[in-house]
Amino acid sequence: MLKISIITVTRSRPQLLARAIGSLKAQTSQDFEWIVVNDGEDTATEQIVRY
Repeated sequence: MLKISIITVTRSRPQLLARAIGSLKAQTSQDFEWIVVNDGEDTATEQIVRY
C-alpha cells in the first residue's frame, strides 16, 4: 500500500497546528508519515507535536 507523506510548515501558530493534528487523527487511513517544520523559535509548537 502507498504511504502518504504530509509536510506541514508552521510558525507561531500552535492553535492551528493542534487543529491539524486533530484532523489527521480523525482520518480513516493511518498509513502516513507527518513531517512538521517549525519555522520559528516558539516552544509551544514542539509541545503540541509531542502531545
